[in-house]
Amino acid sequence: MSAARVHSKLQRLVLETYRDYLRAVKPLDPSVREQVRREFREAATRFQPSEVLLIEYHLRRAKKQLKQLQKGSVTAVGSISIDHKQVRFLSTGVLAACFVCLDKRNEMADHKILPVFAFIDDGDQLQQLREYLNNVGKAKLDPKGPPDVSDNLLDLCSQLTVMGACPHPVEVDYILNSVCSLMVLVPAERAPEVVGAFCKAITPAHFKGLGWNSNAGHAVHVLSNLFRGFAAHPKIQEMLYRSLVAMCSEAHMIGELDCSTETLQKQFKQWGTSLEGQRDILRLVHIGLLEDQKADQAAKVMIMLLGTYTEKDAAQARDDAIECVRTA
Repeated sequence: MSAARVHSKLQRLVLETYRDYLRAVKPLDPSVREQVRREFREAATRFQPSEVLLIEYHLRRAKKQLKQLQKGSVTAVGSISIDHKQVRFLSTGVLAACFVCLDKRNEMADHKILPVFAFIDDGDQLQQLREYLNNVGKAKLDPKGPPDVSDNLLDLCSQLTVMGACPHPVEVDYILNSVCSLMVLVPAERAPEVVGAFCKAITPAHFKGLGWNSNAGHAVHVLSNLFRGFAAHPKIQEMLYRSLVAMCSEAHMIGELDCSTETLQKQFKQWGTSLEGQRDILRLVHIGLLEDQKADQAAKVMIMLLGTYTEKDAAQARDDAIECVRTA
């Protein structure tokens, strides 16, 4: 399927979703309808033209939340309240994200021609992913896999390491993003398990290279997209951040992350990260900064790490203190 046809179908799906949102809010206050329109107009700058699968990921989320809206189980669109009995919240960021491509159609038509899994039935998409991994990646997956989406993705993620040896980095980005686009179908209670399996596969042991155009660089891109997609799930974000830092370190791209001590402290508070968890992440960030020749920033992170110790557990700081001296 050509990129132009992919984009044409994406445009149609986006417009259909927009139409359905307008129909769903028609009986409500006019301000709600205007909010939907405003989000639609503002969405064109949310993502890069090449992020087709990230757009599709948010489109899936938007469709899922549209069903909640149609059932009367959404209480607000943006800052505008809706008087319903059941309490749920519709993130306008999700709504906006699904409309991003409309003002970029000329650019997106130039997207590379690749095997396309998006915009098809979820079962078919999983089956085609399995076929691709078996034929191209030499994985050993059952052609169909478990009927349950969560179980299917868990099984599929166990073989994603084969993509690390793919000689075409762009396909690495595409396949991993295709897997991520299906994660919105996973129930909340199983999301940590599925994302954990994905992170276990996407590691520096399997994905190598320097910069954005390497396999490691594309892994960074995909993990970054997934990290943004789970903004409302702090524990999952924390898990993804660990993987993201490790892959950035491999690709010498830690500079693409905001690793300031202020940001790290803010994230730890937001995620409710345990003390040991903070130390683990700080060690990973420190290594990544050193790999990327950012010694001054690495020193600040090391000071932050040593500052997590008290008189009671000072003896445990020995290894970190030695590392501090070694890398000074």
